[in-house]
Amino acid sequence: MASYGVVNIPSIVTDAFNDAVGKSAAITKIDSTNFVDCGRQLSDFDLLDGWYGSLCKRIIKVLFFAKYYNADTRRILRDESTFGGFVEKLYTIAPDAVNNPVWQYTPDSSTRKITQVSPYGLEDTLQVKSVIYGKEGTWAYEFVQPMIQLKKAWNTPAEMVGFIDSTFIPVRNKIEAAKESVIAAAVNTSIAKSLSTGHATNLLGEYVAATGDNSVTSLADFLVSKDALKFGNKVIATYIKLMEKLSTKFNAEGYETFTSPDQLVLEVQSDYAKASEFYLESDTFHKQLVELPGFNDVPFWQRLGDTPSERTAINVANDQINDGEAVSQAGIVAFARDEENVAAYFGDEYEWSVPNVRQRVSNHGFQYNKGYAVDNFTNAHVFYIAPTGTITKDTSDAHVSAITCSPDYTEAGVDVAITVTCGSGYHPKKVTVTANSKTHDITNTVDSNGKYHYTPNDTSNITVAATSEADS
Repeated sequence: MASYGVVNIPSIVTDAFNDAVGKSAAITKIDSTNFVDCGRQLSDFDLLDGWYGSLCKRIIKVLFFAKYYNADTRRILRDESTFGGFVEKLYTIAPDAVNNPVWQYTPDSSTRKITQVSPYGLEDTLQVKSVIYGKEGTWAYEFVQPMIQLKKAWNTPAEMVGFIDSTFIPVRNKIEAAKESVIAAAVNTSIAKSLSTGHATNLLGEYVAATGDNSVTSLADFLVSKDALKFGNKVIATYIKLMEKLSTKFNAEGYETFTSPDQLVLEVQSDYAKASEFYLESDTFHKQLVELPGFNDVPFWQRLGDTPSERTAINVANDQINDGEAVSQAGIVAFARDEENVAAYFGDEYEWSVPNVRQRVSNHGFQYNKGYAVDNFTNAHVFYIAPTGTITKDTSDAHVSAITCSPDYTEAGVDVAITVTCGSGYHPKKVTVTANSKTHDITNTVDSNGKYHYTPNDTSNITVAATSEADS
């Protein structure tokens, strides 16, 4: 038998009975001495169905809305009013400071004057912006309960408790899973935005560049290397300290802000967290991270896979991120963000009940509103471990002699400058990049030096192709 963690089940049942019979205090308390008599009074279908609906509603409200059970809210889930406040946030952007007008004392032979050297006119004004995006929708849980089972539930105390148990457990599990799903959608969308805008650090690339250790080439290698883990934790700790300072470096909108230690949320994927715990138990940087007020160990970002590569991966497509191009990245081991970076809502319960007398069943359902939002004006930074992606150059056009890229690899949010060389009498006509099964025309990105530009969302492999046309 499941343990409920509450002591007011008798009062829940009693209140439901009084609702069904239409009396405010027909029964003070239903217990083992009178519950069978009460059950006989509810033998009429309408009363029985009313009691069942009232009971279920009470179970949901008492055990779900009054207390949060198993879902990890990750400092994201909010009630209706605070979520509404989150999506309506406005940011004031102040202009840069300027020097005041200069006043100069200039004596001469006839008079002594104080003159203003330069007139002072107000040119810059405050800007007010809001760039918060997300998704909203509804969630429903529906089920059918045979009426004969309800009647039998009143035969003994044990069966009554069993009935409450069977009603509560599936509903609670579904609700908790739905809450975690919308919370994960919020976090993963913000991670995708951070990757696509270059607010991300590849710990593998940083480690190899700093140490010259070419033996560590993958996530799997990194997770068993004490030196690599120590280096990774040091980098994360450094960035967290930098986020405390007022700057524009760590948010997608380039807004001047900071994140205080009590407002910082550091989510570390479990495979990385456990590897650090195992290899670096006494390491200073590991202790600094774990002891942060907002530290959270996350088993997976998007799905519970069989390998660390699957558990550290996301695949997110959102219209507000590079026109809906998917962000597909594995090896994400940590995400540092301001507490105000993401918010989610799951509530506004609506319960309905429809009896079907002929089939002797009663249909019940629970519906909730849900939503999440991402605030690009707040700090957020992703840490991942992945080899850089490769760039394939398609020079199949007869007059395209070469395509060169700088850098000659892909990394999340790192611009790739592309040079297309054509034979004599020809010039590039069209340049495209294919990434994550989607082809982008980048012809219009050409700069004054004749270079084309593409910024990858992730470390996926890409193909650059070009066609030519004759000079006019």
